[in-house]
Amino acid sequence: MKSDNARIKELEAKIKLLEKEKEFFKLKAVAWETLVDVAEETMNISIKKKFAPKRLKS
Repeated sequence: MKSDNARIKELEAKIKLLEKEKEFFKLKAVAWETLVDVAEETMNISIKKKFAPKRLKS
């Protein structure tokens, strides 16, 4: 079984990796949002409106 210090270092490394991954996906989301905005402006179409989630009827 791993020592507490080894387990802590392992978990800290995993946290660091996950934080980098989170930043990557944030940037990716911004890039897609920008791409959609440019496409909407350039082609004069409504992309976001078409893919908005539909509301559930009560």
